[in-house]
Amino acid sequence: MNKKKRFLYVASALLSIILFLVGTDRITRFVEGVPAQKFGVSGLQENLKGITIHEGDRWVDGPTSFDKNSLVVLRGYLHSQLNPSQTIEFYKKSAPRSGWEEADIEASVGYKALKFCRGGVSLIIESRDADRGDYYFRLAWTSDKTSDSYCPKPNVNHSDNRDTKK
Repeated sequence: MNKKKRFLYVASALLSIILFLVGTDRITRFVEGVPAQKFGVSGLQENLKGITIHEGDRWVDGPTSFDKNSLVVLRGYLHSQLNPSQTIEFYKKSAPRSGWEEADIEASVGYKALKFCRGGVSLIIESRDADRGDYYFRLAWTSDKTSDSYCPKPNVNHSDNRDTKK
């Protein structure tokens, strides 16, 4: 075995040992910049408790959740007596009262969308005229800065996901 091949063999062996000892999850967090602590599904459920949903609106589908390492989502569809414009207007007024800050989001053609951020978590409401009063509701935490669910997170203690504003 020549020196070049031996070097590559030793380097790959050392890399394998490092991966095994440190763990791929910690390496991924380091490379992606994902904090060691993140919002889990239970944190999103706590956030959901603090969000005012229009009186009479009811869950048609959901809320369901999933956790895909760098993306945690709680989502579903609600039925409302309000039309899509009224639904968007309702959340524009009610979400800031719970500490949510409106953020930019690009809506798909034919949809009305609204996005809020609070503590690294996003709240997205999306509806379209064709759906009459039904709308999509999503709470999410992600480290993926290219995702429409991404919200920059302030330096907060993620172990306490409840509102501090009343």
